[in-house]
Amino acid sequence: MKELRIKKRGAGFVPLTDFHGPVSLKWVDSGNTEIDINAGESVFCNLLNIPNSNYQQSQSGSGKYKDSSPTCTNDIGLVFNYEQTDPPQVNRLLRAPEEEYQLDVYVCTANNETVNTTFEVTWNGQWNDDLNRMLDNAYIKILDKRPKA
Repeated sequence: MKELRIKKRGAGFVPLTDFHGPVSLKWVDSGNTEIDINAGESVFCNLLNIPNSNYQQSQSGSGKYKDSSPTCTNDIGLVFNYEQTDPPQVNRLLRAPEEEYQLDVYVCTANNETVNTTFEVTWNGQWNDDLNRMLDNAYIKILDKRPKA
């Protein structure tokens, strides 16, 4: 992931100042940042997830999360699935109701064009144990998908 931007309601998107990309995302089946992909094969990357509040609270003191807004009172956030760097990057966005996010992701390969995709992520800050109801609370939209110029 190359860049992460935050938009407050009524304003434009601005880069998150605590995020210094690029960072390497992890592929689903292997958990690695680099994999071999055969022609015609579909592979997936978990860009982010929203673990439940109890899990996030249990992990908060472990150093697993670096929060975007340490002063936010919300105890649950969007967690990015990328390989942590040294020094640690922001990997959890504690949801403020007026925020939306844009992510620039570059998929790089040894034998094909690099593809740049921009995602917009919205989440109302609510957790639900029922998956279908949870999907009503969060939304990811592909804004742009193109070969890198």
